Amino acid sequence: MEVTSTFGKLGAVRAGTRGDSAALMGYGIAALAAWLWFPCLALLIAGAVVTAVGAVSLVTVLSRGRA
Repeated sequence: MEVTSTFGKLGAVRAGTRGDSAALMGYGIAALAAWLWFPCLALLIAGAVVTAVGAVSLVTVLSRGRA
């Protein structure tokens, strides 16, 4: 997955493969699960953001279809 910075925007997410998107979403879910053992607000926010970006990327890849 590639994040390109654009002027005036936070960034445009370009999806890679389905595996990359699913792995990114998995990392976010793992961070959310780690919050149960290490209750730190930054971990919760970072996990939620990474999970959301992974989900958006996965939806983009799945809607694009196969090559």
